[in-house]
Amino acid sequence: MATAKQIEANRLNAQKSTGPRSGDGKSISRLNATTHGLAAVLPETLTASEESQAEFEVHKAMWRRELRPVGVLQEQLFEQVVVDSIRVERCQKTFFALCSLHAQRARDQWDFDRRLEAESLAAGLAKRPAMVAAKLALTPHGCDTLVSLWRGLKSSLERHRTWTENQRSLALDLLGIHPHLRDAETPIDPAEGDEYEARSQVVESEIARVISARERTLALDASERAMAEQTLGVEFTKPAQLIDRYERNAFRRYQLAWKGLQEAKRSDETAQPVAPAPITAPVAAKPIAAPTPIAPLSIAVHAPEPLARPYLAEPRPVPRNRQQRRTQAALERRA
Repeated sequence: MATAKQIEANRLNAQKSTGPRSGDGKSISRLNATTHGLAAVLPETLTASEESQAEFEVHKAMWRRELRPVGVLQEQLFEQVVVDSIRVERCQKTFFALCSLHAQRARDQWDFDRRLEAESLAAGLAKRPAMVAAKLALTPHGCDTLVSLWRGLKSSLERHRTWTENQRSLALDLLGIHPHLRDAETPIDPAEGDEYEARSQVVESEIARVISARERTLALDASERAMAEQTLGVEFTKPAQLIDRYERNAFRRYQLAWKGLQEAKRSDETAQPVAPAPITAPVAAKPIAAPTPIAPLSIAVHAPEPLARPYLAEPRPVPRNRQQRRTQAALERRA
């Protein structure tokens, strides 16, 4: 537990370094982790460098002639529209640059990149031996990695006529045997016979099997390389997918800012006062002519016809239930 002196010393040390305090310092420090600014929301992350600021000003001048923002709110939305439009353009340029780079690497460094992928996959052989060994056998470079490991085990076996525990585990990993099943009889640990001969036969058979598998994967590898040289399949790479996500997010913010700017313009137009109509001089009233006398009308009066007697329908009996009928019959008998 810290003493009172240590707590006081920690408090005094904390007051010596509290980070930037001014507004300018905070605005600069929050850009320390900015790499490309394509995934950011704030306009400052895109205009951190002088070249980006100059590009931003050029786009602002171009868009201002068309949008013509008025007021603080419209100006803020206008800048967001410009920034996100620049981000969308940069994402599109970056995607096409990735396509060119993908084709160039396929032409110049295909074997190196595939060999590096095989080595990275083989690094997880101890954790998932069956899956990793099967995946390595699907490509020529993965087969080369398997053959290299088996030949290393063969050389050690011929020199020492046995394997260390780590070498035995590596051989079992290459065979794809589950770690929980290695304490019993395995292809390299026979219950009967010479252990050296059994292991030598397993190594030779595995090398032959992998070399045969490699021959079957050459045609597929050549097809994949030809597709990559034509920039086909770049959409499935991680950098291209990341750029696509940045572009979709920037375009969504661009649409929202554009919609907000248009709504702000419409609300400002409806809020403007309407000018009153001009007052015109009153029109002089015309004199009203005297009314023309109306001749009396002659109306013949006839005697009224007698009204016919209205038809009165016979009243229908009100329906009664059994108890009401019994009560009515008893009253009639008493009467």
